[in-house]
Amino acid sequence: HYYFAGDKANAFKLFRDMQEGVNCCQCYYSVCVEALVGKALMLEDKGSYKQALECLERVLDEGFDPHIINRFVNRIKEKM
Repeated sequence: HYYFAGDKANAFKLFRDMQEGVNCCQCYYSVCVEALVGKALMLEDKGSYKQALECLERVLDEGFDPHIINRFVNRIKEKM
């Protein structure tokens, strides 16, 4: 909610905490893919496209929904 409400400072803290904490009990990914997607959104906003793509590549490596992530990857590549 923080990110979409424009509260980037709290969004960044939340995504960081999600990456550093224990994954949700029902999660089978080795990293928090939601936190990585959020981090990629914030990096894209800052113009850090290469780093955003690195986050998304890691999400794809985890097997997260490639249809959604590939659209995001293409959007970022168009900005580069």
